[in-house]
Amino acid sequence: MEILIDYLCFTSKIHDVGGLKELLGLNNIDFLVGKAFNGWSCCDYSNGIKILYGTRDDIAVNMSGSGCRFLESCNDNHFDWLGLFDYLKSEGDCMNISRLDLACDEKEGILDMKKMVHSTEHRKYISRARSKRWIAGDEECIIFGATTSDTRLRIYNKALERGVEGHWMRSEFQFRDEAADSAILNLIKFRNIGRTYGGIMNNYLRFTTKNPELCAEHYETVKTTQWWQEFVGTSEKIKNIRVGGLEYNYMNLEDFITKQCASSLKTYIEANHGDISGLMEIVDKAKINKKQKDLLSAIELEYDSRELRVC
Repeated sequence: MEILIDYLCFTSKIHDVGGLKELLGLNNIDFLVGKAFNGWSCCDYSNGIKILYGTRDDIAVNMSGSGCRFLESCNDNHFDWLGLFDYLKSEGDCMNISRLDLACDEKEGILDMKKMVHSTEHRKYISRARSKRWIAGDEECIIFGATTSDTRLRIYNKALERGVEGHWMRSEFQFRDEAADSAILNLIKFRNIGRTYGGIMNNYLRFTTKNPELCAEHYETVKTTQWWQEFVGTSEKIKNIRVGGLEYNYMNLEDFITKQCASSLKTYIEANHGDISGLMEIVDKAKINKKQKDLLSAIELEYDSRELRVC
């Protein structure tokens, strides 16, 4: 079975556009002008790869599945993904990974969509995901994990989607933010994309011969179906690596803005003669991650508790 890097997004505070193209082996590729988003003002685009820059103090690389395949073809089909991940993590906070997709293409007939839908419908599985849904018809798909989850697994009939003959099932993990960091750190630790994928899968989902909720025995002792055991093979469970570092709080946030963003903000404001309306428009369109949402919730709770004490 083939394991693929099928989506990758990261940002850099230490590269210019030319530096990122050189890092990825794309300096001889002709890029077109694409549509920028998320506060960047410019976009270079080629074959599923977007490089976003301008206005913000960082530069982003956004690669879809086709972009990842194009990147490999530009590097003689031997692109060193693990080497790239080593470098991204070695630069610390200067480079940030926001999304990583790992996909497995199974073409040997091991996974059967009808069996998986039946098992899911009758709760014959053990999963770390709270949310799940399945689609059968013109599209055949099972999804574990909500759209807002940091980890989401989608198993679908790729042959049906592409309109081609033969058996082709794709099992695709989508990791965001801290889950993406965890997956990258596991890839760096085990130095093998296939082993890492299998270990994460074995820890995340297991199809069982019985509904574990109806069994008196412990979840761990409920037997795995033969076909799922054949799919994951002998992979040992790989758990999420908790990303270390300072606790994220208001002081850390203020310190980051002071050290990393203050000069850029001052330059922007002075360039616009003190008019901050454009800056506020950029801020208004920005998206916040789970860690930032948790901080806002904590601040709101603290504010509410202070109000109650005053009353």
